Amino acid sequence: MSNFLENELSDIIFRGVIQNVNQAVVIADHAGNVLYLNFATELLFGYSEAELLGKHVHDIFPTYNLRKKANLAFKKFQKTGNGELLGNFLRATALHKDGRAIDIQFTINTVETDGKTFIFSLIQDISDIIDMDNKNSLLETLATTDELTRIFNRRAFFTQAGSAFSLAIRHKEPFSFLMIDLDHFKNINDKYGHDAGDHALQEFADIVSRAIRSEDIFGRIGGEEFCIAMVKTAKEVALVTAERIRKKIAESKISYEGSICDMTISIGLSVITTENDKLSDVLKRADKALYEAKDAGRNKVVFA
Repeated sequence: MSNFLENELSDIIFRGVIQNVNQAVVIADHAGNVLYLNFATELLFGYSEAELLGKHVHDIFPTYNLRKKANLAFKKFQKTGNGELLGNFLRATALHKDGRAIDIQFTINTVETDGKTFIFSLIQDISDIIDMDNKNSLLETLATTDELTRIFNRRAFFTQAGSAFSLAIRHKEPFSFLMIDLDHFKNINDKYGHDAGDHALQEFADIVSRAIRSEDIFGRIGGEEFCIAMVKTAKEVALVTAERIRKKIAESKISYEGSICDMTISIGLSVITTENDKLSDVLKRADKALYEAKDAGRNKVVFA
C-alpha cells in the first residue's frame, strides 16, 4: 500500500469499503498520476497495481483517439479547479491492456486533504448495457423499416403519420398527404425481371428521400405503393413538392445490368379540410385522387 493510503486515509475505510466495491476506483494526484487503485480496476483494465501506480491516467485508460480531448479537459481542470467533467456521469471508451476497447461509465470528483487536491474516480464497465442498447436499436430498425427500400414499412408509417396527423388537428396546422403509385410497374418486372424491379423500387425511394424534408414521413405501404405525410404543409406547397417528385422520377433513367428502365409515377394529394377529419378520411381522398390520376393517363398529380 502506498504512503498516500497510510498517511491520508484509514485502513478501515480502504479495506472495508473501497477495496471491496464492485466498481473500479482510481485515485490520482492533482497532476493526474495514479496513487491508488482497487482490485476491481485491475480486473477491468488488465493491469496490475505495480503497472499502474505512478502512471498518468490518460496514458493508460482512454483509447488513443480520445486522449487529446481528455488531456484538454484535464488541463482546464488543473487551471480552474473545476470543469464540466466533475460530478457528472460520463460515458467513454477505455482501453484494456490487451488492446480491447471497453465501454465505461465513470464519474470524477475531487477530495481536499491537508491542502492537497486528489482526484477520485469511480468506473463501471457498461459493455453489456451498450451491447443491449445496440441490439434493441437494431431490432427497432428491423421492426419499422422496409427491408428493400430502407424507408418506413406500412405499420411504422401509419404509426408515425397518425401521431403527426393528431398533432396537426390539435394545433390546427396544415397537413398534406401524398399517395404514390409506380405506373405500369408490372411491365418492369415482366420485361427486365424481379431483380430489376427491386432495383427500380430502391432507386425510386432514394430519389424521393432526397426530394423531401427530414420532417416528412415517407413509407412503403404496398408492393409499388408509397405514401408521404407532409407536416405543417398546405396544399399549394404540397402540390409543388408532388410535381417536383413526379418530374424527377420521369426524368430519371434506372440502369440495371446494362438495361435502362423508364419509370413514371401517379400521385394523389389530399389535405385536412375540417377539424373533424380523420386520417382515414384524408387517406381515402388521396386514394381517390390517385385513381383519377391513373384514369387521366398516369404520370400526373391530382388533388382531391
